[in-house]
Amino acid sequence: MKWFIAVLALALLVIGATVPIPALLPASALRVDLTHLGRQPIDLLEIRHGNLDTQESIVALNIRPGSRRSLVLNHQAGAGFNLITLSGGRRSEVCVGKHELARHYALTFYDDGDFRFLPRPQRTAFHAVVELLRN
Repeated sequence: MKWFIAVLALALLVIGATVPIPALLPASALRVDLTHLGRQPIDLLEIRHGNLDTQESIVALNIRPGSRRSLVLNHQAGAGFNLITLSGGRRSEVCVGKHELARHYALTFYDDGDFRFLPRPQRTAFHAVVELLRN
């Protein structure tokens, strides 16, 4: 029995150290995972958001083709945010996430400034353990 508990504790430790779990973020945090599948670098990506009391801007620079990044915003779900990109001298600005109540998003960039913005389901420690047991 002690051996089983030790193996279970080790498995949970490994899962916690290797699997990103958005539930560990503060309740007000939004996570945006960026994936760049285009051929031209994104020179600047800026996310602007705010509310009645504050305004925040997060800037990511030099996003290379094939790269991935995660950004965490201190922002209310469903309020939306402005996404500004500069790539190859072209500037683009759009509002995304308005009325979406998810706390985790996938943002994938393609050529010619095209992108896809999708809410992701929340992943908990329970989901990570179930996935591990399935494999």
